[in-house]
Amino acid sequence: MTQNQEEVPSLEQQKKLETSLREALNPDGKNPQVDSAISSTFDYIRKSLEKMENSQDKDKTAQEIANDLKDKFDNWAANQKQTQNILAVRPFHFKGPQEALISVFDSQSLTDYVVDSKYSLLELHKKLVEIKSISDNELNVGQWLGAYLKKAGLTVELGKVDGENDRYNVYAYLGKKRDTSIVLTSHIDTVPPYLPYYVNGTQIHGRGSCDAKASVATQVIAFLDMVSQGILKEGQVSLLFVVGEENSGSGMRKATESLGASWDIAIFGEPTENKLAVGHKGILLFDVEVFGKASHSGYPELGVSATEILVPLLANLQNLELPTSDILGPSTLNIGKIEAGVAANVVPAYAKATIAIRVADDLARVVHLVRSVVEDTPHVGPFSFFGTEPQFLDYDVPGFGTLVAAYTTDVPNLGLPLKKRYLYGPGTIHVAHGANEYVENQDLLDAISGYKKLIQHALSEV
Repeated sequence: MTQNQEEVPSLEQQKKLETSLREALNPDGKNPQVDSAISSTFDYIRKSLEKMENSQDKDKTAQEIANDLKDKFDNWAANQKQTQNILAVRPFHFKGPQEALISVFDSQSLTDYVVDSKYSLLELHKKLVEIKSISDNELNVGQWLGAYLKKAGLTVELGKVDGENDRYNVYAYLGKKRDTSIVLTSHIDTVPPYLPYYVNGTQIHGRGSCDAKASVATQVIAFLDMVSQGILKEGQVSLLFVVGEENSGSGMRKATESLGASWDIAIFGEPTENKLAVGHKGILLFDVEVFGKASHSGYPELGVSATEILVPLLANLQNLELPTSDILGPSTLNIGKIEAGVAANVVPAYAKATIAIRVADDLARVVHLVRSVVEDTPHVGPFSFFGTEPQFLDYDVPGFGTLVAAYTTDVPNLGLPLKKRYLYGPGTIHVAHGANEYVENQDLLDAISGYKKLIQHALSEV
C-alpha cells in the first residue's frame, strides 16, 4: 500500500475542509459564485479519489490530479481577482508524487490556513474587531494579539504604556534579532463608542473595522505569508502595534522611548484607500475657558456672562486667515465641543470650548494667530495646547495611487530619524469614527498585496 492510500483524507475530513472554506470565503452565504466554485472543487476531489483508487499507477495519477486541481483553483482565484491572498493561502507545494494529492490537505497548505484558521485574514480581522479596545482600554486586544503572534512562531514583547488602566504595545519579530531594518506599524485602539462586528454583503462593519484593525490584520497576514514563503529573514522586518493613537499618541511615543530600535524605514497602517499618502496635516488641539460671574438672569448686570465672551471669541477664531499648503490644502478649524451654564435663568459663570485645527502649514504661525485672539480676550484662562507639524511622506513606489490625508496619525510620534516613511492601508477615512464604519472585503484582500509590495521595495532600499 502506498503512502497516498494510507493517508488520503477521509470523506469526513473532506467535508470538514469544504465547510471551513465556505465559512471563511463566503461567511454570509451571499456569494453563490464562491459556493459553486467550492462545490465543484470538492466534487472533483471526490471523483479524483475514486479514479486514483482504480488506477494501476496510483502515484502518477495522484500527481496528475493534484496538478490539475492546483490549476483549477488558481484559475478560479484569478477570475475572482482574489489570487492566493483570499486567506493568505499560498500556492500548493508538492514535494513529490507520494505526497501529491495529500499535500492539498496537509499542514503545508490549506489545512494550516483554513481549517485551523491559523493565518486567516478574515478570521483575524473579525476577532480584532470583536474585541472592544477604546483608547485607554486596550488590554484585552493587546494580550490576544500578542498570543496570536506568538502562536504563529514570532518572538513577542508586550510593552506597558502608562495610563489609568493596564495596556500594552505589541512588538513582534523573527527569532532573536529585535532591532530590524523595517517596521510595519499601526494602532489597536479605537474611538468610542464600541460598534459590534457584522457582515453586510461585501462590507465588514464594526468599530475599528476600518480604522485601523483592517491595517493591523493585513499587515500581520502579509508579514506571515512572506515568512512562510522564505522571503523574510531575521533582522529584516518587525511588527509594532500601539495603543493610544486616537487620543494622545502615548503608545507610539512610549515605543520610541523604550524599544531602543533603530529602524531605517517605517510603513504605517491607516485608512488610505490602498493608496500611498503623500502627506498629512498636523494638528493643534486646545481648550478655551472663560471665567465669568453667576447672577440671576433677571439682573444680568450683576454678573459676567461667560457665554457672551466665548461666542464672539469663537467667531474671531473662525475668521482667522490660517495658512494653506500647495500639497495639503487649507488648514481647517473645528469647534468640537462647548460646555456652558447651568440653567436658562442663571447668568453662566463658566464656558469652555474644545477646538481642533488641522494644520496644513507652519504650526508656529497657527499657534501665534490663535494666541493673539485668546490672550487679548478678558476673563479667559491661560492658553495651552498640543500640536504636531504637518507630515510629508514618501511615495516613491511604482504601482500605487496617491492621496493627501487631512487627518493626523502616529507618524510624528515615532521620533526617530527614518530614511523613509510610508503611510498606506485599506478602507477610507470617510467612514472611520462614524456610526457606519466598515471596510470592503476586497480592500482587505488587496491590502495584503500592497503591503507585500511595500515591504519588497523597502528591502531594496536598506
